Amino acid sequence: MVDRAEIVIGDWALIGDARAVQRMINALPEITATTRDGEVVRAFGHVQQSRDGTVLDVQVSTGSRGNVTYTTRPVFKGNIRHAFGPDRVGQTIRGERVRVGLEGKLNLNHFLMAQNIPQFFGLRRTQTIAPFATAISEAYAQYGDEYCLTDETNVLIGSNALYRYVLHKPVEAHLIDYITVVQSFLGQELQSVGNSYGVRVVHAPYYSIRALEFVWEFSHDHPIRLVENLELPMRAIGPQSTRHRALVRGEAVRVLQDSFAIHSEMSSGCLMTLYAKTNKRVRFEVRMNDYAVGRALSEGRTSRGLSQLSNMFSELRSWATDRFREALVDLERIHAPSPSEKTPIDFCTEVATILNDKSVTLSILETMRNRGSLASPFTSPMKAAAETLLREHVLRRRRSRSLEFVPRDQWVAAVNGLRSM
Repeated sequence: MVDRAEIVIGDWALIGDARAVQRMINALPEITATTRDGEVVRAFGHVQQSRDGTVLDVQVSTGSRGNVTYTTRPVFKGNIRHAFGPDRVGQTIRGERVRVGLEGKLNLNHFLMAQNIPQFFGLRRTQTIAPFATAISEAYAQYGDEYCLTDETNVLIGSNALYRYVLHKPVEAHLIDYITVVQSFLGQELQSVGNSYGVRVVHAPYYSIRALEFVWEFSHDHPIRLVENLELPMRAIGPQSTRHRALVRGEAVRVLQDSFAIHSEMSSGCLMTLYAKTNKRVRFEVRMNDYAVGRALSEGRTSRGLSQLSNMFSELRSWATDRFREALVDLERIHAPSPSEKTPIDFCTEVATILNDKSVTLSILETMRNRGSLASPFTSPMKAAAETLLREHVLRRRRSRSLEFVPRDQWVAAVNGLRSM
């Protein structure tokens, strides 16, 4: 599944008198979005613009202000901004005053949870969700005896009908549905407001993927304990790793524990996160920034059509899945190593004997105890020591030509045992 996505959805050329276009833009906060239950909410908030049209920023409404944990808001976030650049705008339409596009922040889980999910679907009992809800009334994520461990409700949780609907077509198809709904909503509303001020709106399709986050979730009886046990292996799969406690609000809804989150950098611009999402499932997230997206796509990250955009999502999903599977191999090897009689004392003795340098040995042992691997800079004496341990078959490269060194299979249990010392 895709959780978060940063995608530019555009563009719309506003054609007409300059003052009329300015009045139209100032009137955008009049646009409203509707939940599946018919509740209406403002779609846009603050408008910032300059007279010459070079600065334009219309923020999507974030719902009620103040100390409100769960609020009604549109199913998308972001800003409507001025579109510029020859690769994006191309040929200017006669009479065009400004061209705008949505720099959207999408959350597919929120979009799906906002909809009326049909109870039955398939070849013979197909039910379409129409009309799509354009706003969501967020509430604490809970169904039966499963509940979310944080106040961040970007999780699919509900009856079996919800999961059947989600699984009946590929994730990129759901994402295209989402983008189509947002695009249609913006186009119709811009045209409606434009008609009131004598402004013509022309759509010039444009899409650009800026960031993407893929999610894998697994059921587990003790997700918090599993995340805690995988902390050291997670540190060993990349050169950088961070760990924090996910902040929890809303104790009134009986959130009993915080969810521990561990972040590890898998490659440049690509992070993997592990945390307990609910009291019954753990979540792995592979987050790709603009650099990682551009590197993974063979033909760039912009598109003029939804079919090409769908192919780009498929290509990114394949790339992220490969990275995720590689990480799982490392986690499995480190967390559940082959039987070994080597002890932590054996490992300490072996390293000390090979290196014969008290200071470097101490630093290496402390680092291996803390993170389970070595990712030393080139000029560090620990880098040379790691190369020595590699030649002596104590360490190995995590991947071919990787800069991270992890213990060989016979030493994995011993390194894990260092944590208790």
